[in-house]
Amino acid sequence: MAWNETTWEQHRRPMDRIETELADEEWALVEPLSPAALGKGRRREPDMRIAINAM
Repeated sequence: MAWNETTWEQHRRPMDRIETELADEEWALVEPLSPAALGKGRRREPDMRIAINAM
């Protein structure tokens, strides 16, 4: 199966925000500090916000 925008949407799992996750305002402060994607190869997975929330 080729991963493209359509298949990503078909297989995306809905996630509800939980109390320990960063709010949008908090993420706006942290996001500039996260490493940028290289822009080549596969799409970065998981999303950096999800990775930071897991920590």
